[in-house]
Amino acid sequence: MELLNEMYKARQQGALGHPSLGGSNRYLPACLAPVAPHISEELWQRTGRAYSVHVQSWPEVDEAATREEEITLVVQVNGKLRERSPYRWISAKRKPKACPGK
Repeated sequence: MELLNEMYKARQQGALGHPSLGGSNRYLPACLAPVAPHISEELWQRTGRAYSVHVQSWPEVDEAATREEEITLVVQVNGKLRERSPYRWISAKRKPKACPGK
């Protein structure tokens, strides 16, 4: 849903022919295929792609782009918020450390 919302925003801002938007046209039907097979197949064919969306490979993930520098750990007891603790990632091999001064 977030990808579709971003595609709508890009279209409204005039970025319809931008190459990054073309990549999202390929990823949307591929990601929808397991949960909405019929509509994803229609979308795949209407964009002029070959064969079937169900035999295509999954999009590659850039793990560096998905990593957040700081996360917030929330502690709840019986549905009531007890504490929020910010943590900063030091390395992928090490555990997160608490942010000083927060």
